[in-house]
Amino acid sequence: MFPSLHDRTEEEYLFLSNGSFINTSQVNMQFQRVVEKYDILDKTVKGKVSLHSLRHTFATRCIEAGMQPKVLQHILGHSDIKITLNTYCDAFENFQNENIAKTDEYFADMGISFENAKSTKAAS
Repeated sequence: MFPSLHDRTEEEYLFLSNGSFINTSQVNMQFQRVVEKYDILDKTVKGKVSLHSLRHTFATRCIEAGMQPKVLQHILGHSDIKITLNTYCDAFENFQNENIAKTDEYFADMGISFENAKSTKAAS
């Protein structure tokens, strides 16, 4: 879906200057200048804001909104689903009980109950 770094054309890059790549630190420095110039940070929120933290926050909010890991993998450009799952495992784990509850509700709506199976297994 996404071409590798070396297969991309110049038009596919967000940060180029005179046909040359702009390195990450240059982009982050410019981002910090804009943040400071326009005073757009909430001072009550602790921690440093960087483009990396914005990316991480975006990904976490996507998970919280219920986005499937495979979709997020493609949006973030991860070559392997393991990268997405390992990087954001805490966010995925936080929604484990919520997803189990949704699954239980889905099965209950279909008239399928696991309560008897749980009771039978506990009695064994």
